[in-house]
Amino acid sequence: MKQNAGPERSLGKWPIIAHIPHSSMAIPEDDQTGFLRSKEKLVHEVKKLNDHFTDKIFNSSLDEVTSLIFPVNRFLVDVERFEKDDAEPMAAQGMGVLYTHDTEGRRFREDLSSNAREKLVSKYYRPHHQKLEKLVKQAIEKNGSVMIIDGHSFPAQALPCDQSQAPNRPDICLGTDDFHTPSWLVEMVKDHFEAQGFSVSINHPYSGTMVPLVRYQKDRRVSSIMIEINRHLYLGSDFELRESGFRKVKDCVERLYSRIQKKAARNPPDFVPELKQ
Repeated sequence: MKQNAGPERSLGKWPIIAHIPHSSMAIPEDDQTGFLRSKEKLVHEVKKLNDHFTDKIFNSSLDEVTSLIFPVNRFLVDVERFEKDDAEPMAAQGMGVLYTHDTEGRRFREDLSSNAREKLVSKYYRPHHQKLEKLVKQAIEKNGSVMIIDGHSFPAQALPCDQSQAPNRPDICLGTDDFHTPSWLVEMVKDHFEAQGFSVSINHPYSGTMVPLVRYQKDRRVSSIMIEINRHLYLGSDFELRESGFRKVKDCVERLYSRIQKKAARNPPDFVPELKQ
């Protein structure tokens, strides 16, 4: 049953949650339980896997965009993995929710006791997902639907841990979900980046996108698309920022947010046919 809009419902806007899980380099010393290498000796591995500057690329000054940035590095806790290793394919490589191996397959952390594991998961993983669900719930209550932009970056050359080792990586990779990513959204985002001269692939070399587990494959009011940006567009060989490339990518993402809002303004509210089913 469709609920009536309350008096504070914002018509003609589509709230966007910019989910940014892998931008932080922080690995607090107090949390380095079972580490076999110091953070200093891990730093190159951490840099290779870190989504540098995505907290700035996907953040926005638009009122309709809310950023959720995970505060620690994925080498400590990876919030984009399933909490249980038996449900997470990357756990077989020692890169489940709590990594034990680096990108080269070398062990850097011991297998944690159940107590140590619970401490990290309850401190970082679950609160992050609770925040995401809270933002989703608030957006739906106010606007009737919400979009998640799952913001990432990726290396120009495949890492040994990557499931896809195919060469010739695109500038932009879009990750989708059959239930939560409407076809018009894929076409819009693809066209948007291609119009700026970027090459775009769908679900290659990475696939999928973030949706709160309690709503996954259940709630069509939640749309989601992953945007992965090839780091060669804005980083040098030593992970230093190339300002001109960064600005081009940042501006392109900002214009995408505005384009989504313009579409919402032309068709308020519940303007996505695939979400009405």
